Amino acid sequence: MSDRPQRTNTYTADPVSDRYRECLFDWLAAHAPLWNQITYRRRQQYFDEDGDVWDAEYTDLYGEYAPILGKATCQQLARKQ
Repeated sequence: MSDRPQRTNTYTADPVSDRYRECLFDWLAAHAPLWNQITYRRRQQYFDEDGDVWDAEYTDLYGEYAPILGKATCQQLARKQ
């Protein structure tokens, strides 16, 4: 095993109720599409004439995902990319 730090963290979520399982699934299922949509918009911005990916507009996505993820989580996902 290498001494280099791992690039991923692995967690095990063990829902204690059916409602918690449903909420957890919805929360996890919303992360990937948000990440993909932000990445796509930045990719499209890259191919524009100015080519600045950080000028891509994605704050309109917050309205769609904030009820599930929370607005702060949406902002952090966008910031971490």
